[in-house]
Amino acid sequence: MLMLLLAACAGEPVGAPCAPEQVPPDGFDEREKYVEVGSLQCETRTCLVHGLAGTLEGPGAADHAYCSCRCDSDKEAFERCDCPGGFHCEEVLSQGGPGVAGGYCVRDE
Repeated sequence: MLMLLLAACAGEPVGAPCAPEQVPPDGFDEREKYVEVGSLQCETRTCLVHGLAGTLEGPGAADHAYCSCRCDSDKEAFERCDCPGGFHCEEVLSQGGPGVAGGYCVRDE
């Protein structure tokens, strides 16, 4: 049983599906990017919604709501990651506090 639990946790930290706790009342706007930091669903603690129109129940939602990590920041004090294959670093938040602003790993299209 323990081996099964360990295998379930051994997936890729970036790209695993996630569902943010805060969902806009009218659903997501595909022109906007949403970042939820502190997500317990993600090993990286960052859930990113990128390019999703509507709700998380719609077709293809898993391709647009996934765990990510911050790959670029103006502040040296904050941890950064390298994006794995199939992802690239893209500026997602130009505004916000230094703990969230910067680039995140986004799935290649």
